[in-house]
Amino acid sequence: MNEIIKPCECKEPGFCERYQRTMTPNLFHLCQTREEYRKLWDDKLRRRKENPPTPSGENRVQSSVSRKVQKYARAVMGWISAGRPVRSDELTAEIYEKYCKECDDKKNNSCVLCGCKVSKSKIALVNKIKMATESCPKGLWVSDIILNK
Repeated sequence: MNEIIKPCECKEPGFCERYQRTMTPNLFHLCQTREEYRKLWDDKLRRRKENPPTPSGENRVQSSVSRKVQKYARAVMGWISAGRPVRSDELTAEIYEKYCKECDDKKNNSCVLCGCKVSKSKIALVNKIKMATESCPKGLWVSDIILNK
């Protein structure tokens, strides 16, 4: 069955109400001229409406292993390139107790948002909190070091 895809209603690049995203000049051109792109974006919107994201802590599916490995590798590379700065043992324990210990997004000593291990460990390679270059993905605690990312 061939579905008719409504043409784009936008007059220029910028925020698109239909797709709820900013359309760069290239995306705007594709939206104006290529029905298959509008179909892809319409399908994505339909799937999002049929399967809305679950609120924090409810039936959250952990990140895939490969995504966790990528995020962990990025964290370690940034930490190493900054000279391996670490937080004091006291500050590490304080951050863990105050923010991470009872966090809904922590499962088995790992953050489900970024996949990194969080604990009171004094070893930075197995504890994101110990790495002074790292921050909480929720913004509850921030990096002690400014990095050029």
